[in-house]
Amino acid sequence: MTIRIVTDSASDIPSEVAQKLRISIVPLTVSFGKEVYRDGIDLNAEEFYSKLVQSKTHPVTSQPSIGNFIDVYKAIAQEGDEIISIHLSSKLS
Repeated sequence: MTIRIVTDSASDIPSEVAQKLRISIVPLTVSFGKEVYRDGIDLNAEEFYSKLVQSKTHPVTSQPSIGNFIDVYKAIAQEGDEIISIHLSSKLS
């Protein structure tokens, strides 16, 4: 049995590290006005900073949905692995 880590993209773990260590990263949602992106999937760091400079609105982030985490947890559980889930405290958000 293996212990797997699940976190969200606020952890800012490089994708190469996440892949090597089999860390599952659930993306935050990043919104610039009416444009909505999944952090690290639809919007990489370079694109984020470009939009930050160009946009007239400030970005807003929101935590991933419970459903997104459940999907990841189920997939890992089906492999027979244990899960440690690490997340940003609401006090820091």
